[in-house]
Amino acid sequence: APNTGGGGGGALTNAAEASQAGGNGGSGVVIISYPNNGTITATGGTITISGIYKVHKFTSGGTFQVTAASAASCPSDPRCSTTVNGNVRSSFSVGAPTTNGTTNAEVLVVGGGGGGGGNCNTCGGGGGGGAGGLVYANASSISAGTYPVTVGGAVPGGANSNSATGQGANGNNSSLNGLLAIGGGGGRPP
Repeated sequence: APNTGGGGGGALTNAAEASQAGGNGGSGVVIISYPNNGTITATGGTITISGIYKVHKFTSGGTFQVTAASAASCPSDPRCSTTVNGNVRSSFSVGAPTTNGTTNAEVLVVGGGGGGGGNCNTCGGGGGGGAGGLVYANASSISAGTYPVTVGGAVPGGANSNSATGQGANGNNSSLNGLLAIGGGGGRPP
């Protein structure tokens, strides 16, 4: 499945399915999430808001561009207060909006899955491809700058063959700012 890093399924070995190739390995994904309180201003990927978080999802390579990153300084920072019935209230009294005073982000990097092994007419069905590696950082420091994003794309499964040569392709790596998720290995016939 796309953007899961899942390995492709191996081909069957019964006579009715003897010409099967292995399944394709799923592509990887890179996801960056941080509090949507104004401490980080960034572009890149598909941007959504989920509760109090801004989320950037990369399903293919690109650039995570941070134009501003600063820690909030409560209680004087306007992001630490809200207006209730015309009166400004600090977040210490109201409890919202909240800010953690950091420029950290959560980052998930998933490598692409390996392709499944193709059927071998003389030796049996192929093994499934390995899942792509996963790297999670719950407090990755973010500062202003340009961050290249690499997302491991989908890879093909192995072809049907008369020998054990139908190995699926190895999955491609995904990366962001020194976080590297290795692609899964390709499956093969016995």
